Amino acid sequence: MQLLHSERHSLVNLLLLLPNRRLIRSRSQSISSVTSLQLKIFHNEVEIGGATGFVIEKNNKRYLVTNRHVILACAQDKNPTNVGGWICANKLGIFHNKLNHLGEWVWVTEDLVDEHNNKRWLEHPTLGAAADLVALPLKNMEDVKVLSLGCGAQQD
Repeated sequence: MQLLHSERHSLVNLLLLLPNRRLIRSRSQSISSVTSLQLKIFHNEVEIGGATGFVIEKNNKRYLVTNRHVILACAQDKNPTNVGGWICANKLGIFHNKLNHLGEWVWVTEDLVDEHNNKRWLEHPTLGAAADLVALPLKNMEDVKVLSLGCGAQQD
């Protein structure tokens, strides 16, 4: 689902309460990606769904914003040796703009849990699970260019 700029700006303001609970209202203090990014939902190497999200930046850290139900997605295991089993998301593939190659795209994978199986995503500090919205801190940005909304400037 594509979000209108005003809808996305409202979502960004909601999420910018994370993690220090101060709302940042000035565009000069944060960036947001120009368009929704395509996502693939994975359990290990098995694709179990698709979605969209967008990138915001706060305090020089980038986050993927998407719906909470995306990162909690499960699907029936198609493996014939595991009939009736379910597999749940543990990775997201994100279709980013490729660094230094305007018009080219690159798939980047982000883990949803850390090495101790703790969730990596952030939820709203007061609404928690009631808000179908999360922010996933992005680690794998080496080959990525984030094209921002603010004044047509490009952010690396």
